[in-house]
Amino acid sequence: MEKSDKLERNSLKKEKELIDSNLFKITVSIVSLEKMIEALALEGTLLQEKSNNVISQLNDLRRKSKSIYEEWEQIKENINWFQNFEGKVKNLICKNIQFKEFEKCSEQSLKNF
Repeated sequence: MEKSDKLERNSLKKEKELIDSNLFKITVSIVSLEKMIEALALEGTLLQEKSNNVISQLNDLRRKSKSIYEEWEQIKENINWFQNFEGKVKNLICKNIQFKEFEKCSEQSLKNF
């Protein structure tokens, strides 16, 4: 029985070594996975920050674009007003008896004269 006991002990010892080896490999794998998770989480955080910055820049550009559009609409309104005013001033100048340069007056202005 001693021989079979030795064989059994030897077999158990080999199984224990195999289990210990597998546990070590599993532990190393777990540590590696934890490091990878940390790296991915950090990368995700950095990408989130970049994304937030881009969104912020887009929002700023949208606000500026809206402001420029509103200014442009105001300019268009003012252009119409000034063009009307310009026509009235030209008509008044052309109707002025003392105005010597009638050739600069449009036919429309002279008809009203």
